[in-house]
Amino acid sequence: MVSDGNLTDTAYYEEYIWAGNAPVADFEGIPTTVVVGGYANFTSLCTGEELTYNWTFEGATPDTSTAANPQEIYYLIMADSLYDVTLIATNVFGSDTMTKADYIHTIPDGINENSLNSSVVLFPNPSTGTVHLTLPANSKTEITVLNLLGNKMYSTQLNGSGLIKLNNLTKGVYFVRITDKTTGETIVKRLILN
Repeated sequence: MVSDGNLTDTAYYEEYIWAGNAPVADFEGIPTTVVVGGYANFTSLCTGEELTYNWTFEGATPDTSTAANPQEIYYLIMADSLYDVTLIATNVFGSDTMTKADYIHTIPDGINENSLNSSVVLFPNPSTGTVHLTLPANSKTEITVLNLLGNKMYSTQLNGSGLIKLNNLTKGVYFVRITDKTTGETIVKRLILN
């Protein structure tokens, strides 16, 4: 309100000042030890209102997400490795970053003479769509084909060796996850479709 002694003028603004808290980033992943070919689910533990999220998953597929609670983040690199996970939480009051170094530990399946690792052959690779899988005799396996984002594109079950037809998939790079339904052993093979 201003006045010169004779005239007075008033300016009034409703809800002009917005008070709140900058976010504090935090999260958890379950599990943090992942057998290669498996996945982890992540949950935001951030504080703050009206948040946006930017996740980075080192060594994973997909390797980024903007979801509050990303699910089925696959770790497909065939190695005993440690990977960082980073979350940036942002709102109108600011942003905060949480990086958990070496948070996800990937472990390959053990190898033995009856192991999938020692006996699975996937051919031809690259392929035009029909792929032969050589598997241990009498094995019962679940076959899942994932794209680079970790989305399931195809799934079937095989008893022993067999073939899968992927002619309806577009050209590109895929991951074939093979799980022994008896032992739970899982391996992942890279496949190129031409």
